[in-house]
Amino acid sequence: MAKTLSTYTIVRNGIEFQYPFLECARSCLGVAEQVVFVVGVDGDGDDDGTLQALTDLQDEVGDKLRLIVKFWTPPHKAVFAEFKEAGRRACTGNWNIRIDADEVIHEKDYHIIRALIRANVRAYRFPQIRFYRDYFTEITSEADAGGYMYLYNADHVRFTGIRHEFQEVNLDGLVYPDTKHQFDTGSVIPQVRVFHYWGVKDKEVMGRKCDEIELQMKEGDWEVRENYEWEFEDRMREWSGDHPAVMEERIKEWMSRNR
Repeated sequence: MAKTLSTYTIVRNGIEFQYPFLECARSCLGVAEQVVFVVGVDGDGDDDGTLQALTDLQDEVGDKLRLIVKFWTPPHKAVFAEFKEAGRRACTGNWNIRIDADEVIHEKDYHIIRALIRANVRAYRFPQIRFYRDYFTEITSEADAGGYMYLYNADHVRFTGIRHEFQEVNLDGLVYPDTKHQFDTGSVIPQVRVFHYWGVKDKEVMGRKCDEIELQMKEGDWEVRENYEWEFEDRMREWSGDHPAVMEERIKEWMSRNR
């Protein structure tokens, strides 16, 4: 019997904050049997059009895309956890990938993901290519060693919250005692390219996003600076590779606005 894959994503105000959430969804639809989006709306049910955009995509692709609508209320961290768990529980695949609304899977790497699922491994992690300021500048791995996305067995794996560890669980979702595992070097699959566009926004949009993070996370360690002059300046390099095909029009549009 063929093993199935689900992906799940949370998003709120994806249009306002310039997340490539539709491109994310389309990239997942190319490799997964089920794509779940948990969409956050304000207490009065309003959002910035993100829900309608995803509904239009659902009309196009059918039930393969499942939408869950939930009210988004602070604190930020608690909402993140609640939304992620709602997405995970909605997944019906044998294997899951949690992917953020600003991440895109490259279509050339779909076959590697399917091969990993057929191999029936417990969990794998894929390094991300993280873009900063524009679509042609990436942050080097030394600057962002935590940039990983995970493919895991939906029945037997839960993550501990530490990026290098996971635990096995039984079919009821209960964690087996003493089953914490470290990912070994062989568990990293660099051939699978996960494109993370977290830092590619118009300057004023990036400022608003950082303001929101500082306000809602209340960590006090974000400093909003103009012109993207952040601590990554000495850890960037030019990206000369290709991007996922679903990003082509978005990149052209961005370039036309930022000449």
